[in-house]
Amino acid sequence: MSILPITDGNGKLLNNASFVTIATMLFPNDEKKRESFLAAKEAEIVIEEKRYFKSTEGFHEWLESVLQAPAPDKLKGILESQAKKCEVAGNILLYILNTAAHESQHASVRKAVYILGLQYARSRSGSPRWINTTWSEFKPVAHLCAALNFWLGDLKSREDYDLGTELGLPKFLALAEGFRKEGESHYPPVKHQRNPVSTLPTPKMWSVPPDFVLPTVERMPWPLLPD
Repeated sequence: MSILPITDGNGKLLNNASFVTIATMLFPNDEKKRESFLAAKEAEIVIEEKRYFKSTEGFHEWLESVLQAPAPDKLKGILESQAKKCEVAGNILLYILNTAAHESQHASVRKAVYILGLQYARSRSGSPRWINTTWSEFKPVAHLCAALNFWLGDLKSREDYDLGTELGLPKFLALAEGFRKEGESHYPPVKHQRNPVSTLPTPKMWSVPPDFVLPTVERMPWPLLPD
C-alpha cells in the first residue's frame, strides 16, 4: 500500500497536505508529474501572496520550481484531462458499492463500464476501452475520486468535507478511507473463480499515514446510482 505523504510523522497535517492529496488523485502513478503539479501550485501561491524570501537559497529553490513547472495554459489542459479520468474512476467505484447494497449480482466493473458508457455516450469518455483503461490507471485512487464525486453531489459541497481546507480535509479523507475499505472487502459476482480478486486490491491502493487519526464521519445512505 502507498502512503500519502501528508503528515509530519506525528499526526499533524502538512501545510500542503491538500495539494499533495489532489496531486496524487490526478497522477496516482507518476511521481514526477505530482512534483510538477506541486511546483506549479507553490509558484502560484508565492506570486499571489507576494511572498518575500528570507534567503537567496529559498528564492533560487522557488525559481527552479517555477522553471520546471508546465506553462499555465498547458497545465490547465492536462489537469482537465486527468480530472475527467478521476471522475470516471470514482463513479465506477460508486456504482459498484451502490449496486452491491441494492442488486449485488450487478456489482462489477464490467457492468459499471457499460452503465457509464451510456452516461458518457456523447463524449470520448463513453468508449468502453477508454473507461477500462482509465479504471486500471486510477484504481489506486478510486476511493479518493469517489469521495470527491460524492462531496460534489450528495454532500452538496459541504464545507466540512472540502478537501481544499484544513477543516474539511480530515473528513474528506475519512470518507475516502471508508470507500477504500468497502472496495477492498467487495468481491465481484464471478462464478467458479479460483482466486477471486477484490474490487480494490489492497497492495495497490493509496492510503492515509498510520500516524494520522481520522475523524468519525456519518455513514451516508447509498443512492441507487451515482449522478
